[in-house]
Amino acid sequence: IVWRFSIEDLSKVKGIIPISILIAILIGFWPEFGNILSIRRTIAFFPFFLLGYSFSKEKFEEMLTKKNIVKTLLYIVVLILVSIGICIFINTKDITLSMLLMGTYKISQDALYRVLIFIISILMIILTMLVTPNKKIPLITKIGRNSLLIYLVHRFITLVTAELLPYTNYSWLYIVYSLL
Repeated sequence: IVWRFSIEDLSKVKGIIPISILIAILIGFWPEFGNILSIRRTIAFFPFFLLGYSFSKEKFEEMLTKKNIVKTLLYIVVLILVSIGICIFINTKDITLSMLLMGTYKISQDALYRVLIFIISILMIILTMLVTPNKKIPLITKIGRNSLLIYLVHRFITLVTAELLPYTNYSWLYIVYSLL
């Protein structure tokens, strides 16, 4: 709701995307921004909403209709970068649930983890856009058209998944489970 009410005014600010990314990283240094009304996460995830808002349908369609060679090479590069990022992230023993939920930093180094989370997330968004077909696929289009139920139920699925796959012992199998 906060994003929806503020987006029109904030999107007019020159350089708002880098500013929002900087604020999203810096917010972790202030424990005063608690979890009341999820204010910290609202600020930390705002750059993604802002990028989606400012990325026009025309830009998206243009990206999906480029030559297949360029698209394939870009896909491979992004896949490699995402894989490297995930490997670094999974092999880090200092990952906490607070980091994944955009909590307050325990030490200054945690800001680097947030930057890594942002980079991996943006690369995954690009990868998703690259593999998204630009034509209708009957079953998938029908499911997507009726995805409100998925949106409403997904939180329960993530809670069950968090219980079955505790974040304290990540393994390569988690990537397979996530993809499934």
